[in-house]
Amino acid sequence: MLMHDPLNTLEIDNAQFVLVDFQKSFFSILDKNIVKIARSNILLMVKMFKNLGIPMTGTDHYRKGLGGTDERVIAEWNGPEFMDKVTFSCMGQEEFPKIIKNNKRPTVIVAGLETQIC
Repeated sequence: MLMHDPLNTLEIDNAQFVLVDFQKSFFSILDKNIVKIARSNILLMVKMFKNLGIPMTGTDHYRKGLGGTDERVIAEWNGPEFMDKVTFSCMGQEEFPKIIKNNKRPTVIVAGLETQIC
C-alpha cells in the first residue's frame, strides 16, 4: 500500500514559489528565443500560482545597478515586493531563509535566472 508523503507530493497547500532575478539587464546576454520562452513560462507560473493562492517570493540582484524584474511579470505579481539582494545566493540574504521558513510550505518551486546559485 502506498503511503501519502506530503514532502514528496506537490500540493497547493505545501508549495511556495520563488522567482529569482528575472531582470531585463540579464536578457542581453541570452538568446532572444530563450528569453521569450522563459518569460512566457514564468508568466504562466505566476498567473497559475496567483490563482491558486500559492505564496510567492521574488528577488532582484543588485537592483540599483541592474534594474528590477521584468515589468510584464511585475504586472501579474501577487506576492510581496521583490527582495533586493546583493549576495549571489538568495540564502545569503538574512531575511530570505526566514521568509521561506515562515511560509511553512516544504515544497519550494524555483524559477528565474541564475537559479542554480540559490
